[in-house]
Amino acid sequence: MELKETLALRHIVSCSEVITRWQRSFRKLLGEVTK
Repeated sequence: MELKETLALRHIVSCSEVITRWQRSFRKLLGEVTK
């Protein structure tokens, strides 16, 4: 049970990291457009 929980936690963390990276690149794109 612990192993599954840690795997799920790792998956959630990696997903949130990907989302934050995508948000940053999206904001950069928006900044380029608004300039």
